[in-house]
Amino acid sequence: ALASASDGRVDRALAALDEARRLSAHKRDRFTECEQLKMESLVHFFAGDYEATLEAAGRALELAKEYGFPYEAAVNAHNMGEAHLRLGDYKKAFASLRYSYEMARDHGWETLQWANMRVLGFIDATRFGSKEGRDHVVQSNAFAEAHGFVWDLIQGRYYLAIIDQQRGDEDGARAALREILRLAADHGHSDYVRAAERALRALDSGSTIQLPG
Repeated sequence: ALASASDGRVDRALAALDEARRLSAHKRDRFTECEQLKMESLVHFFAGDYEATLEAAGRALELAKEYGFPYEAAVNAHNMGEAHLRLGDYKKAFASLRYSYEMARDHGWETLQWANMRVLGFIDATRFGSKEGRDHVVQSNAFAEAHGFVWDLIQGRYYLAIIDQQRGDEDGARAALREILRLAADHGHSDYVRAAERALRALDSGSTIQLPG
């Protein structure tokens, strides 16, 4: 489901989710229930349906809290933060991401902690012009690169391109987008190939780079 959604094949992704539910219906367990809702939220996220993302991730978050799955709670809170960000609700985005960050920090989940720091830094940099916010994105990217987390690095460099365009550094933004094109093409992330191509066209035409899905 996730692979199909990330490649833009939403109908196929939803069909795979339905099949997964059918296969697990005879023997339900709490973790599978949370996992399926998380996957549903991600399918909607890649489809650009952020309201549906929030609904599924919110249900997964509440179940994770009820069932005692703190990592699942933190992941779904992060996903909700990303969805709120794309809907332009920075206050709710910050609250969700901060909750996820604190959970990750307290439990020692370093990768998730840096994933939250990347988006929190982006919000600080773009909403408040914070140099510290940009530095947090750079640091998060360094962590992703050091550990070979390509998708995280691609997202982080896209965020840097938006930040640098806003700061007037069009050369820096263009360099980041060209690096994204290379990484995304090399690793099969076609969604980010398309996003980077759109962003480069926007940059060349003097338009604002938009957030990717």
